[in-house]
Formats: sequence, structure tokens, C-alpha cells
Amino acid sequence: MSSASKPASSTENPLDKASSGKVASEKVLSGKVKSATVSNTPDIEIQFEQFAKEQSAEFDKIASVMKSIGNMFLFGEPTQKMIFCLLKIYHENIMKINYKNTLQKTNDILKTLNSQCMFGLMEDQEGNLYATISEDPADDQDYYKKRNMMYSVLLQSNMIIQRYDEDDAKYYNNGQGIPNTTFNPIYWRSYKGEPTFKNVNGIKTIDHTFDKPSNKEVINQYVFSKHEEVTDYPAELRDKKTIRWIDSWKYLESRHKGKSFSPFKRYKGQKEEKTYQIFCNNGSTCTEAKLFGYCKLHNIKPKSCIAYWIGNTLPPDHILKSYCFDSTIPHEKKQLEDLANTYKSYISRNIKKYDNALNEKIQYALQPFALACPGCLANMQKYKNSVQKEDFLFNKWNYTQCYKKRTTKIIGGRNTRNNKVYRIRHTRKLKK
Repeated sequence: MSSASKPASSTENPLDKASSGKVASEKVLSGKVKSATVSNTPDIEIQFEQFAKEQSAEFDKIASVMKSIGNMFLFGEPTQKMIFCLLKIYHENIMKINYKNTLQKTNDILKTLNSQCMFGLMEDQEGNLYATISEDPADDQDYYKKRNMMYSVLLQSNMIIQRYDEDDAKYYNNGQGIPNTTFNPIYWRSYKGEPTFKNVNGIKTIDHTFDKPSNKEVINQYVFSKHEEVTDYPAELRDKKTIRWIDSWKYLESRHKGKSFSPFKRYKGQKEEKTYQIFCNNGSTCTEAKLFGYCKLHNIKPKSCIAYWIGNTLPPDHILKSYCFDSTIPHEKKQLEDLANTYKSYISRNIKKYDNALNEKIQYALQPFALACPGCLANMQKYKNSVQKEDFLFNKWNYTQCYKKRTTKIIGGRNTRNNKVYRIRHTRKLKK
């Protein structure tokens, strides 16, 4: 793959490599949006708005073309530390899925464990790790279930979670804060000692040490370990890592006022009746937008930023096929093999006890990497500029169409897409 080389070193800034993606974006968008060199000018915002409205079907075509190009890492190749953490997360998600599959359908926790989400991971220039999930609670009624599921995966993969933007939550919802800040972990492992919930330098920190369960079939087929080992993890993956969890509350609140990274809108509905359902999340509440928005507001310099799908089924169906390489499609299988070969040497050096299924397991672990959506593609240079230019301001975009009349509910989460309640009138009718 053109984007897949060696894992990023600690001295280079892989974010600078995003400039190569600009060429791809121009090729994809050329002829569809006039002068498609993505910039911060009002003109391009108007052009994208009109394009999204009149050529909504092109959104999927752009995503398909970007998938065929295969440039997985527009915002920097994952560092070795990021790869290490993603292996842990992949492993623990497999264990969660295995546990979930043993539960009765009436079990109350099954809905949380069945949650799927796009997970974002970023490393800054100082080596700190940041994580989030996509969407905004104002859009997605299951946001907190997804977050709780992700907390549980991180915690039981021996990650120390720091809830890093807890203080920013007070700005959300016009200063009323968020309705739910509690953490209710779901355990599929037993833990040693008492749960540790501590406040370190004003940061809420969560830390446990877990014993490991065993499942011979799952371990042998999907994870980097042999059933004969004392635990289901190789020792190399047991090291604790600290991750800074953010929800990007200040950024999301700014977005509610129409000042954020603007979305690539998707229009669905009866255009003849001027009745549309409008999705305003793509490129605006994606993991990339939330992480880069947080960087801008808190003066953080990113080194690399990736998106990774957290599914609820065992491989090879653990991916989001519209944005991840599908191993059942020949040319995408080749792209996946190239991606796996890029990181094989690093993984095999650092996980010393493995079997003959290593190549397949590496592919399973890396397959959930997700390509940028058309919205993040359109915002690529804005993301980069936001952390490089002190005078950069978020775009002021037309957000009124994204609201249901007489409410402040933003259209865009997965759970709103098929709900007729959220069908809204064209802007001219909203202004009546």
C-alpha cells in the first residue's frame, strides 16, 4: 500500500504525510465540486453544501473510490505504541464478544455489550495517548452505552483510563453539563483486589488488575496466545498503558452553535416535496473531528490519529465493511495483506509466543482500521491547519437544517437515521 510503510518513529511527524492525501482528495472530488482544493474559504463550504444536497448519492461513490485507493492513514501512520494498544483492544474485544455470546437474550447488560462504535486513537508529540468514540450524545441516544462498553474493553485490556476532559463537561448543553458521568463497568473477567477509582492531579483515573479467563477455541483461532499458557494474553501484551479519554465536550458545544469542522451533509428524502432527512455528523462528529477539535482548543500537537471499528461479532465479520478492508473481496484482501505485512515484523518481534496462524491473526487485528469518511476527507487540510495555525477558527456553517423544528436535537446519529420523527422541512420552511 502506498500509505503502509514502517511504523512511525518518535522523531518524525507523520501528520505531515497527510499532504499526499490532498492529491487523492482532489482527484476524487474533481469534477464533482468545482475547485475541489479543500480550504477554509466560505466558497468551498457553499459548494460542498450544494453538492451534498444535489448529489447525495455521490457520498457513497466518494467513499468507494477512497477505499479503492486504500490510503488508510491520512492523518499519520500509527506509532508502535498505538499498534501495541490496538492489539490489546482487539484482544479484549474478542474476549468481550465471546462472553456476550454466552448470555441469554433477556440479560440486561446485553444491549451495552452489543454496542458497536468507531474508536479514535491519537498520540501527541510528547507520546501521550488520547481516545474517544464518534458521535455526540445529542445525536445518539446510545452514546453512553457505547462509551461504557469502550471503558470496559480498555480497562480489562490493562489500560489505565484518565477521564481527561471531565472539567470541560460543564460547558456542554448550554452550560447545563451532561446527564451521565458515571462509569458502570461490565466485567467478563475477575479482578484482583478492590477496584481503583482515584483522582490524580485533578484527573479521574480508573485502574484494575485482572485475572484472565480461558476459552480454548476462541484463543486458538483469534488471539495472539496459546491455550496452554497460564493466561490468554502473551506476557508482552500485559504491560499497563495510560490512555487519556476525551469526549471533546467544548468542541461539541461549539458545534451546537454552528462553529466547528463543517460536515459533509447527506440528504435523504423526497426532494420534490422539499422534505429531507439531513445527516450532519460526517466530518463533524467523527473521531478525527473530535480529536483534532480537542487539540485545537487545548493546544496539543498530534503525531498520529487513526480510526478503528469496535464490532460485536467474531472475525472476519468484526468490521464496518463500508470503511474497512473486506477480506471476501479479492482486491481488498490484497490491500489487507499489504497492511498486515507492514506491521508483521514489529508484531512478531514483540509477541514471541505465537503459532502458525500468526499471519491470519495479524490481519484480523488490523482489519478494523477504518478509512476516512468523505467528510473527514473534505476536512483533511482543516484538521491539519487547526493545530498548526494559531489564528485558525472553526468554520461557521449552516447548521439550522440539522435541527428538528422547535427542538435542539441534531440530526446525525445512527439511531436517528430511520426515525420519521426526525424528518424535517427545507430551510425555507423552517424559517416560517
